[in-house]
Amino acid sequence: MTDDEVEQLIQEVRPVVEQIAKRYVRDPERALDLVQEHALVVWGLRRVLETTQNARAYVIGRMHWMGREAIKPRASQPAAHEQEGPDLLEGVACGDESSVLRSLDVQRAFDRLPSHLWVVAWLVHGEGFLVSETARRLGLPKMLAEQRLNEATLQLRTLLKDWR
Repeated sequence: MTDDEVEQLIQEVRPVVEQIAKRYVRDPERALDLVQEHALVVWGLRRVLETTQNARAYVIGRMHWMGREAIKPRASQPAAHEQEGPDLLEGVACGDESSVLRSLDVQRAFDRLPSHLWVVAWLVHGEGFLVSETARRLGLPKMLAEQRLNEATLQLRTLLKDWR
């Protein structure tokens, strides 16, 4: 992409990016910082944008990923999940924009879970562990892990009720 095309893309998605940033971080100054940081990241990803079929979806997806990283407490994230944002975006951005946005809706729903529910739900649904293995890894009784998974699943259903 040429510099002008990248600049045009950044300006085109800026209103959407600003809305996304404001949803993730409530502080207006922090949201503006996140938008500016996003623009710098997009400039640095010019070569990646050339290889994606839908650069607009990729750029919007990158903002969601950056927003999630800005609010997620590091201690509650499994190490494997920390690196999935960019890989997910690169893989999904080759499809249509609606599939990217749906995938990001699921990620946002997960991110709205309290950390004690999020970690159990992520290990079971995201990483594919059995509930018993999840309980062992977290040092929880199996029954408590099952209860947390059930509660997380109910909350996810509520958050994604309009998703279908």
